[in-house]
Amino acid sequence: MLKNTPESYGLISRILHWLIFILFVLVVIGGQRAEDMAGGPEKFSLIAQHKSVGTVILLLMLFRLVWRVSNAKPVPLAPDAKNARIAALVQMALFILMILQPLAGILMSQSGGHAVSLFGVLELPALVGVSESLHSTFETVHKTLWIAIAALVLAHAAGALKQHLIFKNRTLSRMIRG
Repeated sequence: MLKNTPESYGLISRILHWLIFILFVLVVIGGQRAEDMAGGPEKFSLIAQHKSVGTVILLLMLFRLVWRVSNAKPVPLAPDAKNARIAALVQMALFILMILQPLAGILMSQSGGHAVSLFGVLELPALVGVSESLHSTFETVHKTLWIAIAALVLAHAAGALKQHLIFKNRTLSRMIRG
């Protein structure tokens, strides 16, 4: 089934969930590698890939948001309202931050005078002009958000494992098998 049902996540939701997770891991690894590299063509190539994958994550998150709003959301299986609220808050925070993070990266690049293109094929329109103060602000935001996202991803995974191992419900398996 492509669409969600009250009992389970559909194929589209599951693919988006795991694809975005994999891309996030790759973009974090690439970003950390770029930080450690000396300037040069290899670093600039890695940064260009980092920006492209980040842009793909932004586009996928926007599509995922539209998909989520237009689809049924499976009924929470948490044993109580408190656990369901915590899960919903973590998911909402992940959605917001996973949109803000690549947007901050795009704005950081553009305010630093660097274009952002999608794999060298399509250049994104400039949203801001060159500005050292904006660049510094967006750089701080971009470098901080990935840590917050990583912490939320760990909390999200821990919550799913708690549902699966302690509460023995289908929360985790619904996102794996549907």
